[in-house]
Amino acid sequence: VSVTGTVKYTDGTPVTQGEVRFETDTFTASGKINPDGSYALGSVKATDGVPKGHYAVAVIAAEAGTMSDEGIIPGKVLVAEKYMSARTSGLNCAVTGSTKFDITVEKP
Repeated sequence: VSVTGTVKYTDGTPVTQGEVRFETDTFTASGKINPDGSYALGSVKATDGVPKGHYAVAVIAAEAGTMSDEGIIPGKVLVAEKYMSARTSGLNCAVTGSTKFDITVEKP
């Protein structure tokens, strides 16, 4: 089924890049965060949705890394560290039909 929504900071501004990930013990689906903060989940194709069920949710958002003589320098993390894992985010969603799930996260 379709799962869409937005990802915003507590001050109401959108998270402008990254990924939203819905996870169970046996299944993972993800969706790209667009510049306006919107996302749509996909499991096989980019926006084909997910099976009905209960999901733990992660928001993985960081700027792109850069290359240096020492190797790759990771980009700045854009959300509080706890949101980067579905196990620690505290975010959960029950999908019983087409679902709009808006997410509010804290800045790092």
